[in-house]
Amino acid sequence: MDERKKEIRMLETRNRENATTIETCLEKLGASLVPRLDGGSEEYHALQKEIAGSGEAIRGVTSDVERLKALDGEIRNREHDQIEEDRAISRLYARIGELIMEYDEYSALTAPFRAQADTLVPKINSLKMRLDALEEKSDNVFARIGRGAQGIVLRSFLIKNQNNLERIYAAAGEHFVLRNGTPEPARPVDEAGGAVRETLDRITASRKSRDAAAQELALLREERRRINEALAAEGGAARKIQLLEKNISRAREDLAALYRRAGGEAETGEGPGAERRGEMLEAADIEALEQIRRLRDAVRLNGQRIGRLETAIAIDETNADIAKMEEAVKEHRRRIQESENAAANLERLIARSRERVETLSRELADAPGGAEDPAEDSGG
Repeated sequence: MDERKKEIRMLETRNRENATTIETCLEKLGASLVPRLDGGSEEYHALQKEIAGSGEAIRGVTSDVERLKALDGEIRNREHDQIEEDRAISRLYARIGELIMEYDEYSALTAPFRAQADTLVPKINSLKMRLDALEEKSDNVFARIGRGAQGIVLRSFLIKNQNNLERIYAAAGEHFVLRNGTPEPARPVDEAGGAVRETLDRITASRKSRDAAAQELALLREERRRINEALAAEGGAARKIQLLEKNISRAREDLAALYRRAGGEAETGEGPGAERRGEMLEAADIEALEQIRRLRDAVRLNGQRIGRLETAIAIDETNADIAKMEEAVKEHRRRIQESENAAANLERLIARSRERVETLSRELADAPGGAEDPAEDSGG
């Protein structure tokens, strides 16, 4: 490859790099001048405000996303605590139900529940006795395996019946606590009554705690709903952030264009406020302008060098084309000469051939028995 073409590509690359550097220098120069020139233009302040506002909005969306994550975790914990609180209250109800079923004073209130409990208690006792009997036996290993399977079934029935009994006690206790809306025992405070009183106090405290927790949970869910609706209004958090980032990118491009324009006006000394801008140039600004001048000179000189190289290449290529065409002309003339020589040779051959024909014709006429006399033929 022609080394001059390599040099042209190298110079073109340098010029592109220099052009990019010039744009960067103009932008930096403008960024330094614009805010100082009467505090910045209206366009400058509008773009800065737009960038800052979009950035603040992104931080707000990010904060909302983080808050949603925190809310989800907090709501899950509160819901779990609420479930545990409800279970604890249910156990307290069951404790009261079991206590009041022991006293006739509450028979009118507990009668429906007692009937259900009286059905389950014998079943539970029977299952316990059967399990105890299984555990006391000591037969061979296969018998123990069989008893193990039987024990699993019996324990399953036992747990089911115990849970049912627990629910009956809890229903009785809740009915007792919530009757007439007042958790007051009807029995004087004796040992059992004291246990009921203590359990009632614990239920009251637990219910207050649960109600307060439920209110807090409702507030948390409402906050999550509001944040979700706000984010969903523009297609979700990711979409909203993407739009805001595009807005920032566009505003920054517009701001960079403003800086480059201001830098260019500072370089040429033209445009609005040229005199004022010239007065406020600092040492760094003057150095930036000098760097831009050097870069433009380099671009100009490189361009001139490229032009000379391209002209030289064009001359060489044209001369090469001329040489080729001259060689072609010579070839065509050689072929023409060869054709003319061939034509002359053919003409000489034609002449000799005609002479030969005439000689042969005379020999034929002079030979005996040759051509007949025309006169004799006409008289015969």
